Amino acid sequence: MKQATEEQNNNIYRHAMLLAQKVGLKGVICLDPINSGGNNRVFRLSVGKKSVLLKSYFHSDKDQRDRLGHEFAFTSFAWNHGAKTIPLPVACDHAHFLGLYEFVDGKKIGHGEVTWGHVNQALDFFVELNKHREEPNAGALPIASEACFSVSEHLFCVERRLKQLREVNPCDATDTKAVDFIHSELSPSWEKVRKGVVRLSKDLRIEMDEYIPLEDRCLSPSDFGFHNAILKEDDTFFFIDFEYAG
Repeated sequence: MKQATEEQNNNIYRHAMLLAQKVGLKGVICLDPINSGGNNRVFRLSVGKKSVLLKSYFHSDKDQRDRLGHEFAFTSFAWNHGAKTIPLPVACDHAHFLGLYEFVDGKKIGHGEVTWGHVNQALDFFVELNKHREEPNAGALPIASEACFSVSEHLFCVERRLKQLREVNPCDATDTKAVDFIHSELSPSWEKVRKGVVRLSKDLRIEMDEYIPLEDRCLSPSDFGFHNAILKEDDTFFFIDFEYAG
């Protein structure tokens, strides 16, 4: 991620202060950066002894995906329908790509630390969420990133990603090995799978462009896993980062 300029930092502070005031957090605010990875910037916003999480969403002329809109709409829906193992969405500023959420104290879990109890917590969240997938306001949620509702869409999604891989210009020996694998093994294997899917669709009389009905679709957290979760001291998880959900 590119280093933020002083002007960008000042803009975030100014608009974060106004957003905090709207939810009753008045006084001098303190913004402590949280190392979150990715393109977004995340802060612990404190006013006295009260803290919330501030998220400044990446947005550019080349990438205008509405990450804030996706995440705030999805978390608001989930919270309002009983899925409480996510941070409470507090307020947002669409004009300046800022979101305020409940601050959750905890830690990221490491490799090899996941237990069956943790897996069951993730399953419980997904099941609870999808109890409400037929609610009228569920249909108003944005479509999840790369959601595919027909056989053709699935095939196109994979092909598009594979095309990007084929166009990689190797910069070192590791890249060269990867490119060789993409062309010599991955691409031919995918072509076999693609032809098999087309053939099976015809045998089963499934129209390639036919959309699956609404009742067969699910609410998807999308980039969902323990890499996007915070473990609290009582061994319960809070799931985070729903920018691609829908």
